[in-house]
Amino acid sequence: PAPTVNPVQLSGSNYLTSMYKSTGTWSKSWSKTRQSNTLTLKRSKSSVKLKARLSAKAKVYFKYAGHSYSNATGKIKTIKVSRGHKKTVYFKVVAENGKSRTYKIVVKRR
Repeated sequence: PAPTVNPVQLSGSNYLTSMYKSTGTWSKSWSKTRQSNTLTLKRSKSSVKLKARLSAKAKVYFKYAGHSYSNATGKIKTIKVSRGHKKTVYFKVVAENGKSRTYKIVVKRR
């Protein structure tokens, strides 16, 4: 008889469990199911460091306006914002099974 082969189950988890930030205040508390949020920086802060934390063996990609996605798995991304301006950034999480979820973060500086 032929041996029984059990297919490998690929994880479908495509959540950011948390987002590390070096400074700033979220407009709404962080939640893995909230896909849009605003981070406000004080006038004295010209940049913020962000790092996405994942729940599973997923990969995360990062982009901001006018640029293409780049691998951000395990990396800290520095976002620079001019005083009185804002910048929209995106973190796209791709699960092992290929399903993706995109998080939009607006970083604004007073």
